[in-house]
Amino acid sequence: MKTISRLIALTAILTLTRMVFAAGKETVTIDFAVKGEPITHKASGFARGLTLTEPPQDMLAQLRPVFFRQPALDSPAKYGALAIYPRAKSLNATVEALLSDGVKFDGRFPGEKGNWEKWDRGVSDLVRRAMSGGQRVQWEIWTEPNLGASWKGSKEDYLVMWYRTVTRIRAIDPNATIAGPGVGPFDAGWITGYLKVCKEYDVLPDVITWHEKDPKGDIVAHVDQIENDCWQDGHGVRPIIVYQNVPEAHRYSPGFAVWTVAGQERSKAQFGVRNKTSEHGLQVASLLSAKFEPRSPWWAYHEYAQMTGRMIKVSKSSTVDGLATWEAGTKTIHILVGRGRKYVPTARAGWIGVVKHPIASLTGGLDWVWDKFETTGIPDEGRTWLKVITPGAVKIATTTDKILNAPTTQPTDTLGEVELKLTHLPAASVHVIAQRLEFSGEKASAGPKKAFEKDLKASDLKEVKFILPEMGEADAYVVHISGL
Repeated sequence: MKTISRLIALTAILTLTRMVFAAGKETVTIDFAVKGEPITHKASGFARGLTLTEPPQDMLAQLRPVFFRQPALDSPAKYGALAIYPRAKSLNATVEALLSDGVKFDGRFPGEKGNWEKWDRGVSDLVRRAMSGGQRVQWEIWTEPNLGASWKGSKEDYLVMWYRTVTRIRAIDPNATIAGPGVGPFDAGWITGYLKVCKEYDVLPDVITWHEKDPKGDIVAHVDQIENDCWQDGHGVRPIIVYQNVPEAHRYSPGFAVWTVAGQERSKAQFGVRNKTSEHGLQVASLLSAKFEPRSPWWAYHEYAQMTGRMIKVSKSSTVDGLATWEAGTKTIHILVGRGRKYVPTARAGWIGVVKHPIASLTGGLDWVWDKFETTGIPDEGRTWLKVITPGAVKIATTTDKILNAPTTQPTDTLGEVELKLTHLPAASVHVIAQRLEFSGEKASAGPKKAFEKDLKASDLKEVKFILPEMGEADAYVVHISGL
C-alpha cells in the first residue's frame, strides 16, 4: 500500500509539472468596459529615499513621489525627516518620521528596567522642533515590533512603550498624526489584537501601517481585511500605508516594480511605499545606480508616474500583472505590465527542480520548493491538493536522488509567451506601440525600447490580441493604444 501511495504522489507531481510546462502562453486581459477611479499614483512612496541634496531633484521629480518614510535622525542629519522636510514638501510629498530609527534610549528597548529618560527626551524634542518649524510630519513609533530582531522586549513591553509615547506626543501636539504598528510581515491577528488594546486605552493610531514581505502578497485583500476588521471592532475608518519590502532577488527587476505599484495602486491604501534595500537611501531603494543613473526599475516607476486618466480593469496571469488607464482627452489606453517571476539559481529551483528532484521536492517540503521559486503558475487548488499527499511518500530514495541528479538552474526558455487581450473595444481597429523594458541588473538602463508598432483590427467580439515579444522573467512592457 505504501508503495502505491508513493507512486501516486510521484505521478501527481510529474503530471502537474507537465501541465505547467505545456501551458505555454499566458494571457493578460484588459477590459475596456470596466473603468474605475482615476489613477492616484499612491504607490510612488519611498523609504529613506533622499537626503538634503541627493539624489538629484530632477531624478526624484520625474517619479512624482507622494510619500517619504525617513529616520528621525539628528546624526547624520542629512537623512533626518525634519532635515529633508522642505525638500519633500517642494515635491508635494508627505513625510513620515520613524522614531525607532534615530531616537536614543537606554537598555535593549525604551523603558527597560524603567529607563525612559533618553527616549522621552528625544521624542519630546523632535515633536517640539517640528511644531515650531511648522513641519507637519507623521510619527511612526517603531518598525516591526512583532520581530525579535527589531523589538527586544515582550509584546506587553511594546504596548507600554506605545501608550507612553503616544500620550507624550499628543500632550505636546494634539493634532499630531501617529502611525503604527508597522509589523512585518503582514499579520492580521497581531494588528487587530493591537488595535483592540489601543482602543481600550485611547491610544489608537491615526494611520495603520505594516510591511509586505511576500513578493506576490495580496495587498488588496490585506487592506480590505484590516478595513473590515476596523469597522467590525468599532475603530472607524483609518488610512492605511503599506510598505513593500524588496527581496534581494528582485532589487533590480522592473517586472517586480510593476507588480508592486499595481497591487498598491489597486488597493484602498492611502500610500504604498517601496521599502529600502541593502543599498543606501540615496539610490531610492535600488532604483538608481551609485552615480544616480536610472536602473530599469526606475523606468517602471517613471512610466507609472506618466499614467493619467481612469483605471481600466486588468486581469493578471500567473506571472504577469500591471495597470491600464484610459485617457479620455487623447482617447488612448496606457498599459504597464511586468513579469514578477524570478528564479533563484539553486539545485532545486522551481519546476525544473521538481522535475529533476521529485522526491527531494517532497522530502524538503513543497512549500520550500515554491518559496525558492516564488511563483509557479500552478492553481491554488492544485497546490493545496499536493500538500495533503501522504507523508509516507516523502521518505524514499533521498540518497539516490542526490547521486543521480546534478544541480540545475532554471532555464529561461521555460517561460511561455505573454499575450495581451483587450476586450469591449469601441473601434474597428487600433494603433499599438509596444516598448520593452528589459531587466538590466545593477547596471544603468536607457529605458523602454520599441518592440513593435502596428495597426490591428478588432474581431467581431470587439477584441484585439497580440504577443509581447521576448518578455523575460523580470521584464516589463509599456504599451500605448490609440485610434479609439
